[in-house]
Amino acid sequence: MGWKDSPGEAEISAAFKRLVSEVPTIGFLAGHGERNIYREGDREYKRISSDKNTRSSMINQGFNIEEVYLHSALPDSIDILVISELRAPLSAGEMSYLQEFINRGGNLFVLGGPGRQELMNPIIEQFGVRFMPGQLVQPTPLLQADLIQAIPTDEGAAYWSNLDFIRKNEGCVAMPGCVGLEYTPTDGITVVPLLSTDTTGCWNRIVATDFVRDSVRYMPETGDQAGIFTTTLALTRNVNDLEQRVLIVGNTDFLSNGEFATGRREVRNFNGILKHAAFYWLSHEELPVNTEGDAPIDRKLYVSEAAMEIWSIVFMVVIPVILALAGIIIWVRRRGR
Repeated sequence: MGWKDSPGEAEISAAFKRLVSEVPTIGFLAGHGERNIYREGDREYKRISSDKNTRSSMINQGFNIEEVYLHSALPDSIDILVISELRAPLSAGEMSYLQEFINRGGNLFVLGGPGRQELMNPIIEQFGVRFMPGQLVQPTPLLQADLIQAIPTDEGAAYWSNLDFIRKNEGCVAMPGCVGLEYTPTDGITVVPLLSTDTTGCWNRIVATDFVRDSVRYMPETGDQAGIFTTTLALTRNVNDLEQRVLIVGNTDFLSNGEFATGRREVRNFNGILKHAAFYWLSHEELPVNTEGDAPIDRKLYVSEAAMEIWSIVFMVVIPVILALAGIIIWVRRRGR
């Protein structure tokens, strides 16, 4: 294990927290082609969930991690349910068990993607949200057109400090294969758009495209729609005197093993920051342990011109003379021996 993966303050604090209190449990839905939390493949989710050799994985941040199925009602121990891009529809019975979890106020993390809208929309439409048909494209000279560089919205930066950090560092969240989110105001539900596409150069493409071989250009005659598209939403509502929290993202690969192993010089990528922020919010600010300190008050030193002259003499004359004398003394003493 290298120094980058050795435990730090947050991981040690999380370990102690597990000893003295109950910690949240994240359930990852399985059985419909979702991302696997135990496999090493590029599309899977092991690195962000159950990998004990990755410091930033949620198991090392103090969470309990489980793979869950909808063969029966979800246990009360599940605090957060992650649904990552279904590849097969939920049966009526499974949908009933999922709805039971939602109705009791369980928190949801729903991730969709291109071609999965019909499977995923029945889950989120009850919140007034739907995955848009088609796929977002953002052509650049050096990157594949289906890579969306999502940036924090004004509302998102004010809502989550982590998104404000991404904005101040002029970063983004890399989302390869992304769909936009449409939402309508719904009574009792507060919606905050967290991330969106850039203000220019992005559009929604309806026609299927081979992004590796085909050139991508804006074609409104085939249904292309330009604009700014929301890619991530945070929703809250009161259920059974509890605040239910739902996070919906139009991309699944931004949390994949392969994406965290990918380095792009052209992209200032903060996917890990969003991952931590997401589970921190969904756990009601319980985990991962927040080890951020207050910003230092005194960050600048002002020196007058008179003081500058004095310090110039000190650093350019006094200190060099002292070092030279020390060297001469050491040299003389050694020769004397």
